[in-house]
Amino acid sequence: MAIWHQNDTGTHTIQMASLPAGGSWTDSAQISKSGENSFEPDVSMDWDGNAMVIWYTDAPLIQSAVIPLGQNGSPAVDVSSSEISVASPKVSLDPTGNAVAVWQHLEDSTTRIISAVAQSGGGWMVPTNVSDPGQDASTNAIDHSPTFSTAIWQRSDGPNTII
Repeated sequence: MAIWHQNDTGTHTIQMASLPAGGSWTDSAQISKSGENSFEPDVSMDWDGNAMVIWYTDAPLIQSAVIPLGQNGSPAVDVSSSEISVASPKVSLDPTGNAVAVWQHLEDSTTRIISAVAQSGGGWMVPTNVSDPGQDASTNAIDHSPTFSTAIWQRSDGPNTII
């Protein structure tokens, strides 16, 4: 599966194409909402070949779409509510399709790392702060298994950069 950001005559969209086993690449399909500018897609797949794609919009929102194996995706859904600023969304699926997402969020002039969880076949739960308040956080990553999730990020406590 290939996921990319594309500028379509001034509107930025998230596109996808897939390569079935033994087949040819499918035609590209837009998975982001029409009329919204969307950026920085990230994708993760479960063991059955289903994918979750996440990105941010200029609303600013974090959005996602599920792409079942062999299909062009489901309608995009909001993962977060409208925020001051969002960036660097990352998503990870476990083997059964449960998802964990992390992203950067500007809060009171400090960049925080936010996380949200979605059960396989269900919607996203309310996002929560996972980084320490009052310390800028960036360069986030996530990994997820059936028993636990690990998020890492870089933060600053002033003079020091800490992982």
